[in-house]
Amino acid sequence: TVETFAVNVADEASVDAVITKVVDQFGGIEIGINCAGISGTPTPTHLMSLVEWQKVIDVNQTGVWLCQRALIRQMLKQEYVVII
Repeated sequence: TVETFAVNVADEASVDAVITKVVDQFGGIEIGINCAGISGTPTPTHLMSLVEWQKVIDVNQTGVWLCQRALIRQMLKQEYVVII
């Protein structure tokens, strides 16, 4: 079964809420793949605004970290499962 969920990876509450939804629907989480990335407005770095830069960092770095942190926290609550 595959399900998709809309989530703002740069928002801690949004990430935590989607993890709760996944666990409610599937009973747990056995694997997570954290990959998010945006390039922002195509602008030379020296012309990029701080707001635009922060948006890129929030998604590309903080967002991936928030997702992996939430996944690990959930997985540590679960019984270890070997997937073959």
